[in-house]
Amino acid sequence: MGMDMISFIETCCPEDQFSGVPEIQAYLLAEFCVGRDYDLFDALADARSTQAEVPLEERRCRALYPARGIPPDLSLTVAWRYYDLIVESELPDKYFWPTCDGRAIEDPAKRPIVSPEEAQKRVATGEAHYGVVAQDFNEPKWVGELLLRLRRSKKPMGKELIIGQADHGYPPLRVKRMPFWYVLLWPAVSKGLEYKPSWLYPREIRETLAANQLTEDEVDRDFRICLRALEDAEKEIGKDRVRLTFWFTY
Repeated sequence: MGMDMISFIETCCPEDQFSGVPEIQAYLLAEFCVGRDYDLFDALADARSTQAEVPLEERRCRALYPARGIPPDLSLTVAWRYYDLIVESELPDKYFWPTCDGRAIEDPAKRPIVSPEEAQKRVATGEAHYGVVAQDFNEPKWVGELLLRLRRSKKPMGKELIIGQADHGYPPLRVKRMPFWYVLLWPAVSKGLEYKPSWLYPREIRETLAANQLTEDEVDRDFRICLRALEDAEKEIGKDRVRLTFWFTY
């Protein structure tokens, strides 16, 4: 069984920086499939080596920037790839889960949701972790009605609220006020299939390749295309406003 790299080019608005908070999300520009270049994987995040029996300090390539973990301000599409939302086990059919193209997921087994019990089991294995995904839709009807009233109110910007009542049959939900709307902060858990999640700016990738004496011609062809796309996007959007978000799977 080999290792694969899952990678995405994400950006923020040209006049902004990456927010670092779930409720102000990045934007997805592209997803890239990268070939199994294990020297490259080691260089990016010490993912593994083509000679697994060789100690880390003796491997050809080492990460200049150790794996940073998944960024909290993921674009929504990437967040859905990385996380499952945590929903009370007896209530999954009360939610509407669109796919990335906006269509409903009719099969409950394919909806990106898990029960709190399943989330706890994943985390206990050490292969998953909790997170937060911000969405301004998919709320239960009673929440939507409450949010409409909140949007018309004059609550302070950035104020976080806890809403939920036992008679509705729902657990409390975290809600945060944004400039023109409220977003629900959904508890989430990673799918448990992700290894060494991280992110890098284009310049950091170039520094990593140089530090490991990897020329552009040596690395995987598809990664070369990805790197050029990153740098082209950065020229248009601005320095440190474009990043490569990635993780590895077996």
